[in-house]
Amino acid sequence: MKDKFGRKIDYLRLSITDRCNLRCIYCHNGEFEKVEPSSVISYEEIFALVSHLKNKGLRAVKITGGEPLLRKDITYCIEKLVEMDLEVSLTTNGTLLNEKAAELYEAGLRRINIGIDCLEKSLFSKLTGADLYQKAVDGLNKSLEVGFDPVKINVVLIKGLNEEIDPWLKLAAEKEVCIRFIEVMPFVNGHKPVRCNEIKTRLKEMGKIKEISIQGRGPAEYFKVEGFRGTFGFISPVSSSFCSDCSRLRLNAQGQLRSCLFSPKTFNIRKVLRVDYSKEKLDSLIEEVLAKKPIDNKGLEPVENMCQIGG
Repeated sequence: MKDKFGRKIDYLRLSITDRCNLRCIYCHNGEFEKVEPSSVISYEEIFALVSHLKNKGLRAVKITGGEPLLRKDITYCIEKLVEMDLEVSLTTNGTLLNEKAAELYEAGLRRINIGIDCLEKSLFSKLTGADLYQKAVDGLNKSLEVGFDPVKINVVLIKGLNEEIDPWLKLAAEKEVCIRFIEVMPFVNGHKPVRCNEIKTRLKEMGKIKEISIQGRGPAEYFKVEGFRGTFGFISPVSSSFCSDCSRLRLNAQGQLRSCLFSPKTFNIRKVLRVDYSKEKLDSLIEEVLAKKPIDNKGLEPVENMCQIGG
């Protein structure tokens, strides 16, 4: 698939639920209502869409939420997507991983991203609105024990809140994880990012660093510090734009397809799949989505919380 600017589109961010057991301060402001179960896209509808997109060139699917592990029978979903011979990965807050990591691995999942924004219990509660720090850490340790590779930890740093990176440097020195520092985007509450260049400067003080390649389809740059077991990644949506290389479409849990994270424009894929299905109508709508994909996010502003869009 290609959009009108010639960008190759082969990656789907797939939100399977808007429910979450955390209330992260940069993800939403608490002013939305959970959707009715009947309006959530079904697994069978997801498989129909993904199969259609695969025939048009889709190569990778990232399962997101909300918190995707809250959705019932997620291992069934993963099994079916893996059977389609796609690159399948999952983003989670880790709090349910201790119980579910083994079955996810058995279902065929091999790549996982865990969102943990600090390594201190009271600050974790402040950032997430929940006393689940130990569950998140247990989930991280379980994912390493089970054998996921790579295990990427997504760390959103916010000025004045969780700027301290020494605990992450220590963790990367000791464990085979990839610590990915992400600049917070101004979706809600006006938080200011810690710039990735500031952290890179700190890394250089730790020793010799070199740029490396790690499997994935996002815009991250990856580095390794000599002598460290783990690695570091940087995602800089505020400091620099990577729109020119965007290869993504996004499907939210209500079956609304959007071509850009920042765009308020969505397309009702669920209706076509559920009410008025034909391959021709589905293909026509997908082509419209591709045609409406913007060149960049300038002048665009999302009208939903991050957990509604799908992280």
